[in-house]
Amino acid sequence: MYDADFFAYEVSFVLRNQLDSFIHEARVDPHLMNCNDLGHLAMKMVLSNMHTTFLLVYCLVELVLILPVATATMERAFSAMSIIKTDLRNRMGDDWLNHRMVCYIERDVFVSIEVSKIIERF
Repeated sequence: MYDADFFAYEVSFVLRNQLDSFIHEARVDPHLMNCNDLGHLAMKMVLSNMHTTFLLVYCLVELVLILPVATATMERAFSAMSIIKTDLRNRMGDDWLNHRMVCYIERDVFVSIEVSKIIERF
């Protein structure tokens, strides 16, 4: 989901109409009345196929659900960048720094990989 997915016309007109229609539907649909959080709402929208009918509303719900994770991931990456930031980093290429940061950020995954498997692969 990117900003290109939301055009100015859609945001100003179609999204507003979809929100009004969705709110009306949600008030009368017994499945949606029991939703107490956005995750539950997103699941119910998919199960009742409302995610296709109210596509922009669903994209908005998705965005709200993804945003905290994306923000935390970026904060983690910047934190890792400050740890990795050394004189060596100033001399290394972007690709090498990228690979090193992935290894640092996803260290839980890398710890679970056997060293012998890495040696066999490379």
